[in-house]
Amino acid sequence: MADYKIGQMLKVSADVELKGFFGDKKFIKKGTKIWIGADNLAHYQDGSIQGLAEDSTVKGYDDRGITERIFAQLKTDLPLDEFCMEHKDEDGIGICYEDIKESIQYALDELGIR
Repeated sequence: MADYKIGQMLKVSADVELKGFFGDKKFIKKGTKIWIGADNLAHYQDGSIQGLAEDSTVKGYDDRGITERIFAQLKTDLPLDEFCMEHKDEDGIGICYEDIKESIQYALDELGIR
């Protein structure tokens, strides 16, 4: 039996072959990140999903994992590298990834997601 939290980030421990509903196959490499969803499914960043073991439970939230997942999506959808280079404070220090993650984390904490 495994207990998970919504948003919990895990890494695949060995190469895996996922079989889709229509017989298609997808190969997932060791070290690939997955996140546990509120739907009791493991979500891969490429959009693939996988069911959890039947005796698994999903309770509570993992704010760090949720932060990492939101950040990963933002990085995929937006030009964050350019943004971080262009936005600098008066000392010439640019906004970095950790600043963005802290902002996401703060918003989640304000909502009571921990």
